[in-house]
Amino acid sequence: MQGGELPPGSGLPRRKYGNLAELTFPGGIILWRPQIKYLGVILDSRVNREAHIHHVLDRGRQIFGTLYPLLIGRGKLDLTRKIRIYKPIVTYASAVWATATTTHLNKLQTFQNRILWMALNAPWFIRNTTLYEDA
Repeated sequence: MQGGELPPGSGLPRRKYGNLAELTFPGGIILWRPQIKYLGVILDSRVNREAHIHHVLDRGRQIFGTLYPLLIGRGKLDLTRKIRIYKPIVTYASAVWATATTTHLNKLQTFQNRILWMALNAPWFIRNTTLYEDA
């Protein structure tokens, strides 16, 4: 080992010690990746949560499309059941929203407003704050 070199897989930060190819642990080898999914949360190196928020929005749109007949205002479910269906989709891992940028939070808020508006079958002139109070 020369002066500034580190053994591969030493676990030290890449910024200070260069680009390490992999980390070795007793259970195996872990390769460097720009993002990783851990317990349903996508973690990335920039810590702006953009990848996770896009994943949540895509998943929410997919589930909403599937459950659309149940969630629209004329559906047979009452309001509390409609909210119980969609709320876990958007609020899962909500602790990551603390470090999210305002732009990404606005995307989530817009999606949530749209679902709530459709679930309540509200007219276009009703304010979002009123919708949240009713829900």
